Amino acid sequence: MQAKNIYGWGQYSSILTIAAAGVPEQMSIPTTTNVGTEIVVTWEKPYDSSSLINAYNVYFRTANKQLYQNPACVVTGNPLPTTCSVPITSLIAAPFSLV
Repeated sequence: MQAKNIYGWGQYSSILTIAAAGVPEQMSIPTTTNVGTEIVVTWEKPYDSSSLINAYNVYFRTANKQLYQNPACVVTGNPLPTTCSVPITSLIAAPFSLV
């Protein structure tokens, strides 16, 4: 920025850099695969709205509509994975569906 009065222009301000970013777009429906004794959940990275995605949370819904989050599906890292594996035994206690 620079200001001007009747005597002329002042010095430029320091440079400020900003990123015009927003929240990521809605995720598409994930897929699931049985692999041995685990369920593998896979998803596509959504558009990040110009700001790096740094984590995913995967939730499962029980038959009675309660949300359940398995610690194996709190996904972070660099590079950020687009998959997680959950032991089938952790889902047997109640019928679940992927949210």
